[in-house]
Amino acid sequence: MRKKLVVMIAIILTTILTPFSALAFSFSPPRMFITLAPGQEKSFSFQAVNETPGEAQVHVQTRSFIASAEAGKPLFVNETPSSSLAPFVILSATDFKMKPDEKRNYSFTVKLPNEVKPGSYYGAIHFSFSSEDNGRTVIAITGPLVFLTVLGETEPSRLAIASFKSPTIESSLPTSLSLSLRNDGNNVEVPSGEVVITNIFKKAVRSFKINPDGLVMLPSDERNFILEEGARNESIFDEFTNFGIGKYNISVNVTGSQTRGVSMNNISFWILPWKATSVVVVFSAILAALLGYATARKRKSI
Repeated sequence: MRKKLVVMIAIILTTILTPFSALAFSFSPPRMFITLAPGQEKSFSFQAVNETPGEAQVHVQTRSFIASAEAGKPLFVNETPSSSLAPFVILSATDFKMKPDEKRNYSFTVKLPNEVKPGSYYGAIHFSFSSEDNGRTVIAITGPLVFLTVLGETEPSRLAIASFKSPTIESSLPTSLSLSLRNDGNNVEVPSGEVVITNIFKKAVRSFKINPDGLVMLPSDERNFILEEGARNESIFDEFTNFGIGKYNISVNVTGSQTRGVSMNNISFWILPWKATSVVVVFSAILAALLGYATARKRKSI
């Protein structure tokens, strides 16, 4: 009896923070940010493309998710948390077929009751589908993430710097820097900003954009951003090509999509290029000894 190989592809679109392009289905946009007032009703749409080689049987549903311990990954749940968008979504269709390479503009409506609380709500429009591929049944679940802001008076958003890690002493640039942000508010945040390193002359020698990919932070979410990874075993060549010496200062300026900025300016570290300095000292000592020897011989010959 011939058996079918069932391949489960768990493609949960867009880690909250990154745009998504599925191997089986793709969506544009992969994330949607919408704003409505209590009692308002409005329709939205996105494009879905069937990139499987066969016709797909699609089932659409609205899923709830919360922030997970793994940075960037939404945790989908069966229950309906207070932040879920699902109770307000009306789907235009729940079951249909899509041919290979077919593009479909899928629409859904968000209908808010008058008594809905202001703040952030989020969920995913999930496409569950199956398709035949060379005798195999491909099953996948994927879809765009939707973030809703309900207008009204809410508690102030609070985006905080949980930690900032930098070295105390390095032998050269680049150095290892990481920033951890925490969303203490009740709204979804898309942090941005810049980290700048200046030397003793207050000249900027390096700068880094915070969250250049526009990653999303849910309430109570904490996210770590690696700004720069320095080489662990710097060679003498590295110290010469990335030469630096003395005290360096770091300024951190973070802004949120719905909150005031936060900053840190009292961070410093030292660059002590001991390998390069040792080579220069040894070379200078040898050169001085040779010059001294040549001078002494010249005097004797007079």
